[in-house]
Amino acid sequence: MVYTLRALDLRLPTLERVELVDVIANAEGRLVLAQNDFVIFEEHLFPVVELARDLLRWLRKDFREDYSFDSMSFEDKGAFRVWEVAGEWIVSSDFADGTQPTPEPWDSIQRALEFFVAEVGMRLEESGWDPDAVLNSPYADDL
Repeated sequence: MVYTLRALDLRLPTLERVELVDVIANAEGRLVLAQNDFVIFEEHLFPVVELARDLLRWLRKDFREDYSFDSMSFEDKGAFRVWEVAGEWIVSSDFADGTQPTPEPWDSIQRALEFFVAEVGMRLEESGWDPDAVLNSPYADDL
């Protein structure tokens, strides 16, 4: 079983007169979460840059806890979630159609999430943005 997480059709603000926060909050793209080519969740206007930035921060933590995407774009948490079940991990969304993905080992999940973050970084760079500056920008509570 293999999870794939893709950021496609990314729409970014132009470089002229745009602040970093605008890129994080307003860049949208098509998010596709699949397991073995079976699409679990797909959203055409998902804040993929904000998700990549938040996932990167979560992946860098020394301890592993369940993850729930807390976005400026959604009223509730859970648009994207990663959680542990009996020593393995599940990736899904509260907006998924009810399909229950199969749990997988952490290293498989980690690879999928790191690929997603790298893909978003590549899309940022292709659009003229510095991916390191965007994805590693401090959170308000870090300042």
